[in-house]
Amino acid sequence: MATLPDPSEFVHPREARDGLTNLFPSEHSLKWFIRQNRCSLAAEGAAIIVGERLLLHPGRFRNYVLRAGLERAGSTLEVVTPQFAVGLAEG
Repeated sequence: MATLPDPSEFVHPREARDGLTNLFPSEHSLKWFIRQNRCSLAAEGAAIIVGERLLLHPGRFRNYVLRAGLERAGSTLEVVTPQFAVGLAEG
């Protein structure tokens, strides 16, 4: 992490979800994603905890969501592609 953002740029997770409801249709889905990725989000400078409140940096959070989704899609394609290729060879 090269530079730290200004602390005033961090917002409540509900605010970071704005514009991402296609990916996180409910607040529950957002909370689940944050729980599953909390350490990585913090390492990217996308999440901080102050007191008992978790806050997100909207821009860094969006970037992390995109990168994580692309990585997961790539790993899924690597698993699926050989099976798909076999089906093509047979058909």
